[in-house]
Amino acid sequence: MKQILPALMLALVLSLGLGACAGTAPAAPDVKLDGGTWTAVADQPFHVDDYAAPAAVRTVPADWVLPEDLTFGENTRVEVCGDYLLYGPYDGSVLNGFTVVRYDGEGTVTPVYQFTDGVTVTWQPFFHPAGEGDAFPGVRLAFPWMAAPAAETWSLRVVDLDSGKAEDLTLPEGAGSRDLLLCLWNRDLTITAVDTNYDDGANKPLTWTYAFPTREEAETEAGAETDTVTETETQT
Repeated sequence: MKQILPALMLALVLSLGLGACAGTAPAAPDVKLDGGTWTAVADQPFHVDDYAAPAAVRTVPADWVLPEDLTFGENTRVEVCGDYLLYGPYDGSVLNGFTVVRYDGEGTVTPVYQFTDGVTVTWQPFFHPAGEGDAFPGVRLAFPWMAAPAAETWSLRVVDLDSGKAEDLTLPEGAGSRDLLLCLWNRDLTITAVDTNYDDGANKPLTWTYAFPTREEAETEAGAETDTVTETETQT
């Protein structure tokens, strides 16, 4: 992975806080992730601690009884949201893929999603439970990733866990080429692109928020795709 400011890494990995994750809800039938709107945030204060997952979600609840063959070593990243459990092995600040399962409350887990396309980071919060007014209820993941530790470009993947749909978002220009891409969930998905020398005033962090496509936009696109398929079948 690119050379990353050691102080930045240490602060992110060690940051602690309080947090909670709500339960899940059924997903809408047509989920659209990419194609939303990025909005640049001018003069956004940059605080490293904002991008670290709170300690409260990084521990498996004491009353969970997991299968005997599901064990976590010392270097395993864990995060819990409702009945979802994310886990994966890490080396330093690099998370070498991960798995998401769903716990049934009685000792059984069901695989939901597995990331094997490259590497991501250990410190960031992955889960986002839908809030009131969200177009699509349910729980989503968002995380920056690279194809390999020595790669030069970041991608940003979002996964809708209820529908199983995963997409890499089209990033704003310049967001994927900085030394580090940070991601967190506020009311909207927020990313900040940072260079290792961000604190010298020459390369200010760049921040954007992302508004997902609305339900109406997703339904319109789904209808257009259906019309295209029907027209093609008719011509055939």
